[in-house]
Parts: sequence; structure tokens; C-alpha cells
Amino acid sequence: MRRLLTVVSPLALLVAAPALAGEADGAASAPAYLEGVEVQGEIVRTAAGKTEAAVIDTPQAISVVSSAQFLERGAQNLQETLRYMAGVSAEAYGNDGRNDDSFVRGVEAPIYLDGLRQTFGYYTPRTDIHMLEQVEVLKGPAGSLYGAGVLGGLINQTSKRPEFMRSGEISLSYGTFDRVEGTLDFTGPLNEAGTLAGRIVAVMRDSGTQTDHVDDDRILIAPSLTWKPTEATTLTLIGRYQKDKAGTISTFVPWAASIFAEPGRRLPTSRFLSEPDFEKYDTRTVTLSLLGEHKLSEAVTLRTNSRWLDSDLNYQSMYPDGYSNPAQPFIDPERRVLNRYIYANYPETRTFTTDNHVQARFATGALKHDLLVGGDYQHYRQRSEGFSALTTPIDAYNPVYGNYSVLPRTPNPTERQSQVGAYLQDTMSYGPVSVLLGVRRDRAKIDGEVYKATTYRAAVMADLSETVKPYVSYSESFQPVTGTTFAGEAFKPTEGKQWEVGVKWQVTPDSLVTLAAYDITEKNRLTNDPANPFFSVQTGEAKLKGVEAEAQVRVRGFDVTGALTIAETKISESNTPAEIGQQLDSAPERQASVFVARTFPLTDEVSLRLGGGVRYVGASYSGDLRTPGFTLGDAYAAVGYREWLFSVNATNLTDKRYYSTCLARGDCFLGVRRAVVATIRRQF
Repeated sequence: MRRLLTVVSPLALLVAAPALAGEADGAASAPAYLEGVEVQGEIVRTAAGKTEAAVIDTPQAISVVSSAQFLERGAQNLQETLRYMAGVSAEAYGNDGRNDDSFVRGVEAPIYLDGLRQTFGYYTPRTDIHMLEQVEVLKGPAGSLYGAGVLGGLINQTSKRPEFMRSGEISLSYGTFDRVEGTLDFTGPLNEAGTLAGRIVAVMRDSGTQTDHVDDDRILIAPSLTWKPTEATTLTLIGRYQKDKAGTISTFVPWAASIFAEPGRRLPTSRFLSEPDFEKYDTRTVTLSLLGEHKLSEAVTLRTNSRWLDSDLNYQSMYPDGYSNPAQPFIDPERRVLNRYIYANYPETRTFTTDNHVQARFATGALKHDLLVGGDYQHYRQRSEGFSALTTPIDAYNPVYGNYSVLPRTPNPTERQSQVGAYLQDTMSYGPVSVLLGVRRDRAKIDGEVYKATTYRAAVMADLSETVKPYVSYSESFQPVTGTTFAGEAFKPTEGKQWEVGVKWQVTPDSLVTLAAYDITEKNRLTNDPANPFFSVQTGEAKLKGVEAEAQVRVRGFDVTGALTIAETKISESNTPAEIGQQLDSAPERQASVFVARTFPLTDEVSLRLGGGVRYVGASYSGDLRTPGFTLGDAYAAVGYREWLFSVNATNLTDKRYYSTCLARGDCFLGVRRAVVATIRRQF
């Protein structure tokens, strides 16, 4: 706590100085925090399609959540921001602490930041949500624009950028598991000419987790600078230094001690089966991004986005052997003691990504064109060393720590991945009908293996009125897959095709309802290797079908977000006959959610905002193993007074113990326990 205040207090004084001067002149601010949260109407735009467009004008299912919305709903990391979206399994592997695993339409989704790919392998730094303006989920294949990418969809994070109007905010939070967090966000002009603006976002967190001996600490400093010499040109430089001290929250609990445990023998969710002085998942991340835009004319715009990332990770852990004999993992007659694996990896990751394109709007007779031509390049390299072996066992019901030994490190093969692609897309409009055609050519290289692919996209959207727009689309995907099988054979790329039909209805200017149905065929999909639990195989083909409904509306002062997903995910071809017809791993076929909030003015300077939500996630399967579904509730309450906001968030209100998924290989992943966080914010 003292460290937190030592850092936050001086920064707060720097931010507060101009604001307090304004108060001295008699300026008073309204409780702007509680004016309501904008929803996905025409005012909400997304760059997930590489051009800024209103959600209603995009012939594809897109979900957007703003920072105001996900903070109101109690999100503490990226995957938690996605909880109230249709077609998204937000916490596919529960409360992990190492990365953000989310599925879109039954498939693990790659993560992007400002339109540039962020996830290339497992060891990817997590982005702090206080850096983000909004999070977008582009559903379905996006190969014609992004090249290599999982066909279910992608997650794009949009960074906060400097603004030319001075504003700022500091906050201090305290919550469950002794979570103490301080944040600062300040932006404004830096010169009298109004051509230079800056922003700084800072976070310091000292926190425990639901698992004993595992921390979730963070230091983040993210400065940014925008130079706008003319109305036509904007250049933004965003830096980030982030240092995390964390560990493995999910302890890979064997079936016999979790979902199939006898009465009284289910391990508590806080049980730690590693070693307190060995367990760590500590990262140091430095990134530098350059985002540029120049308008050659009213019709032609050039854009360039680039990012360089440098990350080091110290990953050490131990976990029980629930895989050798999933039905009976214990090694003693009393069924208490489990064998353990010791594992360590120390990867050094370097990535460079860039995307450059030109957008031109013109007409050929009565036909209007919105043409996008561009190319991108990305390079990923990871060097690492580590070790893995069986180590000393542990009594899972009365653990005694300290009896283990560390192995010498050995080098791992260096992983390299690069991709270069060129794309062309034209949206042609004639009267109320628009037709989108897109094509992309890629050359990807992974660990010496070269893959080439051409992917296509086509869509038709009709403007039946200014508020109702049906569409039909076709899209493809192409994804090189890193790694090898147990036999050392390189994986083939996954390939996918999707048909989607939908309609978007803008009920009011600040409300949007979307209904979409899709049919996806995926080939060469990775699944767990049942004979070798730490390796994967490609099962051949999968069929994914579903219907999604999503609404963000404002009704009589209530902000309502609702989502419904009905899906079917089946393995249709496999070398293992028993797999055919099985549901894809960790892909629930039924999900529903609703979150409602409203602001109640109490006086001219005081407002109360109340909100609450319910999330239902249906049962999922891994082979023949069924993980039961679960229903969770969330709540929010806040009082705004002038520039101050006092709020309380509560997620998983009833503190339900559940498993997000259990895998046929022999382990289960714990769900997120109840978290209650109280926050004080001061706006300038």
C-alpha cells in the first residue's frame, strides 16, 4: 500500500494542479461518470475491419464493449471484458493468471492490439485493460484482411490515445484477496499551437488471488504522444513498460479431486499444489507503437500502424499428474498423494508488426466505391530454455512444501514465424444495396516451413431503411500452426470457410440489435493428443453452426445489454472413429446473458447508478467428458458527486464454485470466485 501511494501521489498532484486551479475560479463539474454508457448505435465505430465504420454498416457480426461498460461490469482483465457478448466463451479455461484464453464461435481467438496481431504463441504478455478505449470482437473468418487467423473470429483492443482537451482521472481500489490497485490517466495539449498532445496511463497493483501463494501484481506505465501538424495528418506514438509478478491460478486439478471427487474430497479452490518459493509467472514487457494517418484528399486516406515488442518471462510451476491414470491418479492407498511435474520455461520474445494501406472513395457512374488496398508484415521470434520432469509427490489434502529440487536448464529450439500479405477490398454501393469483395495473398514462414494461401471474402448488404440492414456474407481463413506432433511432424495450416446471414436493426440512434446465423467448416483443427497429453493432433474436420442474438438498447432510461447463443460444434472427420460426432473441446453450445443499469439523479450534484447482470454458460464437453453449465450474477453500485465517484463491483455474487471446463486428458480448470472491489475515482 505504501509503495502504491508513493508512486500514485506525486503523479496525482501533477494531474490535479490545473484542475484545482479551475476550481479556484469557481468552475464546477457535473457528475459525468453516471450519465449513462453509450451503446452500439451509429455513434459507435470500430476499426476491426481496418477502416472506421459504424457497426450497423458492417456486413458481419461485430461486438463492441467500451471501457466504461467493462469497468462497470467489474472486469479485471481482457477475457473478463467479453463476458456479455454473443458467441464468445470469455473464460474458456477459467481463472488462469497467465493469459487471456477466449473462444469465439467455438474456436480460440487470436488477440490484436490496434489492428496488429499480439498473440503468436502461448507466452504472450497480457494488456492491462486500463490502457484500452474499447474491445472489439470481429466474428467469423477474417483471412481476406488479416491473413493468418483462426476462423472463429478475432479480438481487437483499441488503445487510449492523447486528446487535445485536458482531462484526467485517478483511482484507488481495494477488494477481495487483498487487491490494492491505483491508476492514473491524464491527457491534454502540450503546446499553445494545439498540434501536440500527450497522455499517460499508469497502474500499480498489489494483489493476491483465489489460489494460495499466487500473486497478481503489476506495474504499468504507458505514455503516448500525438502530433497533428495539420487537419490532414496525425501521428501517434504509444509506449508501454509493464512488469508483472504472477503465477498459475488454475492448478490443473485431477478429476478424482474435482468433478468426480467423492463427498468431502473435492479440493478447495484455494488449494496450491506447487511450491511457494518456486512458483512464478513474471514478465517484463516493453512495446512501442506508431499509428499514423494522412488524408491526401477528402477521398483518399493513407494509414500506417507498426509495433515493436520485447518481452521476457520467468515461468516456473509444479502441477499434479492427473494424466497418467485420470480415473485413479493417487499413488497411496489412502488416495491422498499425487505425483507432480516440475516445469520451467524462460522465453525471450521479440515481435515486429506493421500494416499499411490506402483507402479511396470514388464513383464510376452510379456505382460508388470504397476501395482498400494494403499490405502487412509480421515477424515473431522466441528463444527459450527450461526443463520438465517428474518431481516429488504432494499430499493434496494436507500439503507440506519444500521437498523438491531444481533441474539444470536446457535450450529449447528457437521459434520463428513471419508473414507477409497483400490485400484488396472494394465495397460497391448502388442505391440501397452494397456489395463487398475482398481477396488476400499470404506467404507465411514458421520454423523454416513456408505456407502460401489466397483467401476470399464476399458480402451483400441491403439498406431496407435507415434502421434495418440485412446481409449475407462468405469468408475464408488460413492459419499456420506452430509446433509439431509427438512424432516431430510439423502441423498443417488450418483452413476454414463460413457462410453467414444476418440483420442489424438500429432501434433508436443509440440502440442496436443484431441477429446472425453462421455455418463454418474447419479443416486440420488441433485437438489434444489422447495418447500424449502434452501434445496435439489435427483431427481433420469440424462443423460449427449457430445462431447469435445481441442487443444493446436504452429503454426508459435503462441501459440493457443482452446476448443469446445457440451453437452446434461437431467433429465431422477424424482418424479416430470415436471422435466423430463429438462436441469440440470447451465449446459450450448454449449461452445467455443480460446486464441492466440505470442512473438515478438524487440532486443537481449527486447521482446514483445501479446495475446488475446474469450470465449463463451451458455444459461443455471434451470427448465424452461433460462439464456442467453454470449461472453467475454480477452487480454494480456507484454514487457520483461532482468530480468524485464511489463505486462497488461484485462479480459471481453467490460465490458459486464451478469448473469452466474439464478435459479428457484428466484435469479441470477452476472458475472465477466471487470478487468484490470498492473504488474511489477523481476526475479532473
